[in-house]
Amino acid sequence: MNAHLQPTENGDNSSPILRPLSHYGPVVACRFYKEFVLASNGPNLKIYRYLEDELVLTKRIFKENKIHGIAISHDLTRFALYGSRSFTVVYGEKELFDEKFDHLQLGVNDWIKSMEFSYDDKVVYLLTAHNVVFTVDLGTLKIIDEKSFKEKSILYSGSIQVLSQEKVLIAAGTISGGVFVWDLFENKLIRNLVGHEGAIFDVKISNDGNYCASCSDDRSVKIWDLSTGSNLATGWGHNSRIWNLCWYDNNKKIFSQSEDCTSRSWIYHEDNDLLYCEAVYETNLGKHIWCGDVNDDFKIAVTGGADGRLMLINLKSLEPSLNPSFQNNCWKKQFSMDVISELTKVEIEKNEIFKNYVDLNNNSIVCITSKGKVFILKDNYSKWEFLYQDLLYDNYSLTNYFKEENLVTFTSSKGTISALKFDDNSGLSKKVTIKINNLKGKITNVLTTKKNDENFLMFMESPNPKDGFMLIEANFELTTEPIITSLGKPETLFVLTCLAYDITNNWLLVGSRHTTFVLYDLDTGKMLNVWKKFCPGDTITSMSIIDSSYGKVILMMTVRDGLYMYLEIRKDPVGNILTKIIQNNRIQRGFLEGGFLNHKKELILYGFKSHTFFLWNETRQFEIFKEICGGAHRIWNFVINDCANDNYKFIYNKSAHLVIRNTGNAIFKDNCLDNGTHGREIRNVTILSNYTRKNGGKLFISGAEDTCVRLSEILPNGEVNNFWSLRRHVSGLQKTKFIKSEKDEKVFYCITTAAREEFFLWEIIDHPILGPLINCYATLEPSSAEPDLRIMDFDTLPIYNSKQELQGYLILNVYSDSSIKIFEFNLNKRRFELLIEDRYTTCCLWDTRFILKNGKLFVMVGATDGYISIWDITFEISDIRKENIQCLQKLLIRQQIHQSGIKTHTLIQHPYDYNILDLVTGGDDNALVNTRLVFSEISNNITLEIKSFKENAASSTITSSTLIPSYKNGKYAKIIVTSVDQRLRVWRIDYHLDSTSNDGELVCEDCAYTTVADTGCSDVCLIEDKQNINSKCIALIGGAGLSCWEITS
Repeated sequence: MNAHLQPTENGDNSSPILRPLSHYGPVVACRFYKEFVLASNGPNLKIYRYLEDELVLTKRIFKENKIHGIAISHDLTRFALYGSRSFTVVYGEKELFDEKFDHLQLGVNDWIKSMEFSYDDKVVYLLTAHNVVFTVDLGTLKIIDEKSFKEKSILYSGSIQVLSQEKVLIAAGTISGGVFVWDLFENKLIRNLVGHEGAIFDVKISNDGNYCASCSDDRSVKIWDLSTGSNLATGWGHNSRIWNLCWYDNNKKIFSQSEDCTSRSWIYHEDNDLLYCEAVYETNLGKHIWCGDVNDDFKIAVTGGADGRLMLINLKSLEPSLNPSFQNNCWKKQFSMDVISELTKVEIEKNEIFKNYVDLNNNSIVCITSKGKVFILKDNYSKWEFLYQDLLYDNYSLTNYFKEENLVTFTSSKGTISALKFDDNSGLSKKVTIKINNLKGKITNVLTTKKNDENFLMFMESPNPKDGFMLIEANFELTTEPIITSLGKPETLFVLTCLAYDITNNWLLVGSRHTTFVLYDLDTGKMLNVWKKFCPGDTITSMSIIDSSYGKVILMMTVRDGLYMYLEIRKDPVGNILTKIIQNNRIQRGFLEGGFLNHKKELILYGFKSHTFFLWNETRQFEIFKEICGGAHRIWNFVINDCANDNYKFIYNKSAHLVIRNTGNAIFKDNCLDNGTHGREIRNVTILSNYTRKNGGKLFISGAEDTCVRLSEILPNGEVNNFWSLRRHVSGLQKTKFIKSEKDEKVFYCITTAAREEFFLWEIIDHPILGPLINCYATLEPSSAEPDLRIMDFDTLPIYNSKQELQGYLILNVYSDSSIKIFEFNLNKRRFELLIEDRYTTCCLWDTRFILKNGKLFVMVGATDGYISIWDITFEISDIRKENIQCLQKLLIRQQIHQSGIKTHTLIQHPYDYNILDLVTGGDDNALVNTRLVFSEISNNITLEIKSFKENAASSTITSSTLIPSYKNGKYAKIIVTSVDQRLRVWRIDYHLDSTSNDGELVCEDCAYTTVADTGCSDVCLIEDKQNINSKCIALIGGAGLSCWEITS
């Protein structure tokens, strides 16, 4: 037997300077094990106690190879981890949970597609990409058998199904669309399954050996009968390639994961050749859900994807949990009018329907019909009872309620209000009638809000211009006479849509269509301000006060077409009402109907997408639940039972039925075990280095190919917390940078750029209660209606007035067509003015910088031709009041540094000579170069000298370089450099007082492998402790994932 196992690299990644702290990247393998979830994260294995939302440990398994698969023995005592050509076997929980245990790494001479333990767990089977199976003895760790099936097609996928000690089946998915099923011990073909049109990305045999499931590049899932080889059924629905399949529920159902970022649950019916998709789960972001697993005992699933997110799914979301530890009380009921009539013995007229329904705190629902009949569903939603009929509400009624106070109001078009108070046993304890007199028109809308613990407010409108808005204040116990006040209407078309009351200032905010809203001071009854078409958008669907102080509120507002915002409204000392947007975004999920903050201050949004109602965690970017109800054009009511436990109720009409969906308490402490990062490659990352949060963290912004801008924080231990994900860009990000800000110590600015000339300036506020908030403060409009250029890089220079107050910025942009543009940005007016426009050559420009020396201002650019060019723009900028746009005049330097494109640069001030800058560049030629720039004090002359040239500084393109903050040592500077070969290198530049031969020499001090593939960006900061001593230097590395490293001194 020629095959043998070779020891490979171990999991040690020790390095004298670079120490890995954390890694967030694609999850390509996940498995349930007892109360744990095991998940791959690059070469790391992460273990979670999933019911408690606890990351138990992270341990390095391989030094460089990524973990692609996890197998668990039948007796649950051994674990096989494999990736590429390497694998290791973990013996017992003691080894598994020992973070420092050094596992023996073994390898074969082919890519491992699958591993499984034998029936008696004494050997392990390895399936390779050439359809070869090795049998490895777990006692000796030697290959004891090798089976090579006669068909040597290259496998795209494969799996091993161990049926018994004597029966092992191999399912081999080929790149040509066929599936070979063969018997390992008999070494013979059982079936050749043909029917897919594309490569087979996964294939799994059911655990009874009767069926085979496969998925393909053709976006279909197929089930095959292994006894006949026939295709029993095909499932269509995924919009992209399908990567993973799991059998569950006694081989009746299949759980699939796809490139389209959805997982689907499929069920096979014998009388149908189409698989029925019973549920779709949108769990991950960006692109690709790579893996999934199902706990068949409890019918729960876990998925992992390219975004590094690990999500839990309750596959029985409409049934009580199968885990006795969780009595989640989830259910769904529906009642027709005929059934309710039969149960209550009350006759229902033809075409009579429910006009509205409300959910009370005593586990009951109160309904009113189109004929004024009032019913109650009581006794834990199990018993219907007829209360009474009031013909005042025949064909028209407006219903409002207060869940916690068990209070319901019905309002007629003529201004008669029936207020119903229920006791804890669902009994009607009090009924009061309130009459609004002297109305010229009919009541068309009523909004209600809680004023305080004792009283509530009702706000009514009549379309008659002679009627003001009617404000009613009453108490929840209905024991006092209500106070009725008339408030003035705005001088614009105003239709009530939502209401918010601020108890601190006694202010009332009322929303309308076309993002119009009004503010009333209830102390004086005066209208303080009207905002007409405040921003582009549709109807304001909800408003709520999320923070308030004297003279100021923060209002959370949602708009039907997907926009939401946090709006600061304040009254200045002279009585002017000022507004400022401090957080806004537009979701891409459908129509927004409302939102609220949960107990963690996370923003929860709800609305409709096509025929589905959704509840969405906007802060953490995942779906909480959804209900296929038919769409928004129906009577519906969303109820918050207990947001701390994700317990909600959705009530709606569908096909002449009243449907009640109760989610019950979430069976998991948190559905999201790991928030991960971007769903595609991170193009740039920038750390706010000059500001430290109370928890010691640093804010940072990342931008990626998924068009998403994420505001996050990095903690001293390497943990990353995400705050907001914004999709204002429509193309993949290019650059992100924080820029200098002195306006307020907790107000900061950042710029992001992308293709299509997208340039956004963001304002970031670290609010003491709401945490970090981000708002698009200004947008630089593109140069044409159909822009096709990418803003490759930019730099900024602050502009101050005579009082040294920040007024704005000079902004330098370079473009993919070799254009160079300089703008003046006015911070208060939020306006850009083009000052200078010119072109380098025809090359794409990668990098640019302002250089300010000796009262002179220079522009430097690096291009794909390998040249560095520097212009003196002092005169042009000093004469910016000219009417004509200027051109670049004085080209001082154009020097080739690299053989091909310059991808990155770092400017370093010489510690002993102010007039010297060292320019360290890296590029496509794999070289790292230190070029010394010497600036004249009396002229605009610059001399250039190559001080150090490292031709093979990396084995592939150098993508980023970042100056490491000084350790108070002027003798040298250090930079961290990333390259596509997934290596981080720390380079030292030595400096001397006298001119010596090695002054400015580049010396590589350390090199470490990063788990981030497509390594493309980096940034570095110092994180201080509370005493500002023993600072820790932290580096963030971005690419296909995000990793955090400590750079030791």
